Amino acid sequence: MKKKLIIFLLINKISKYDFERFDAYQIRKSKSMNFEFHEMANFIYPKFSKIFTMDRIKDKEVKTISNFSSWKKIMLKKKKIYGENMIIYNSINITNLKSFKVNYFLSKNKFKTLIASNLDHPHYSVNDLVEKLKIFLKSIFINRKKIKLALEYFFFTNLGKIFKLGPDFILKCGSSISHYKIKDNIKVLNGNSRDYNMFLKTKNKFFKRKYKYGLFLESVMPIHNIGDAFITNDESNSRGTAKEWLKSLNNFFSQLEKNLDIKILIAPHPKIKHKSKFSKLYNGREVLKKNLSIVTKNCELMISRDSTGFSYAAIYNKPAIFMYNNELIRLNKKFIYDQKNFAKELGLKPINIDNNYTYNEIFKLKTFNKYNYLKYIKKYLSSRVDKKINYEVIEKALDY
Repeated sequence: MKKKLIIFLLINKISKYDFERFDAYQIRKSKSMNFEFHEMANFIYPKFSKIFTMDRIKDKEVKTISNFSSWKKIMLKKKKIYGENMIIYNSINITNLKSFKVNYFLSKNKFKTLIASNLDHPHYSVNDLVEKLKIFLKSIFINRKKIKLALEYFFFTNLGKIFKLGPDFILKCGSSISHYKIKDNIKVLNGNSRDYNMFLKTKNKFFKRKYKYGLFLESVMPIHNIGDAFITNDESNSRGTAKEWLKSLNNFFSQLEKNLDIKILIAPHPKIKHKSKFSKLYNGREVLKKNLSIVTKNCELMISRDSTGFSYAAIYNKPAIFMYNNELIRLNKKFIYDQKNFAKELGLKPINIDNNYTYNEIFKLKTFNKYNYLKYIKKYLSSRVDKKINYEVIEKALDY
């Protein structure tokens, strides 16, 4: 039987985390499929991969793409070998000329393409005209490059629509669908979000400690680097300063530990490699290495600013705390608006961690509604009723 091939086109630096969330280890054991990862950052956003401090995985199936002409030759050669038994998992959104060229090449040469319908959580835009005007004026005076990027994005996304550069398949991860309007020529595959997919694969793995613990789901900004602001050209302090954020965090962690008799452990962001197991940034608190899908099972609560990892709070029925501080309120009202709406989807309300809380107030933070969590799972995390993981769903797509 001739093997099938799935190629993952990603912007980010490919790590062990990507191998896990995209089922690479399961595909490798398969007798019917092969895979490759094409890391496109060096071509589309040069130097972006430097933002990622974790180790790049060394594997023959990982290709770092820097030259468009060379990549096209690789792709056409693969097509000759695999023909219709080949599909492209395309995460390259059309935002500029280079990303347009990638998508146009795939369409022109009739590669089968697939996109995921969402990224595990809700997305919002400001609807208030006054607030939109404020953001626009701020960009003109503070971040003019962002206006250029917005115009570039508007032009090339609409050019993509004119050329009908949509996918052949959408991997639907819940009832919420992507920005693509589902048409007769786009086939919908019922799949899972990346987090739900990890949950299905790690159900029989456990992480235990002799003490009770809570999890902090780390963000890249503002502690480590500018993160995705490298692309958007946001100010490096658009989500606060490392000094103020860490001060707020560590004070709040101490409140939780004292009142709930737990330890706060750090779940590192997938982009970041910590140099020490016990981080000075977090006053010596432990940085975990196990997958979030495993360490969440026995935790007492989860804390973050706006992490997609809150999916596991819904999956495992864990208390979740969305948080901000005084500095973030002052610097980024747009973020506060988005965070409030994200939390609302889970039936929660963000809190200001610069406040001092009584024992009763902290205990109430552990309150959640299982019905709201179940709705979140159905809306954003899975469209399936069986236990199939995504690569099994995608493999079936090649039978069309």
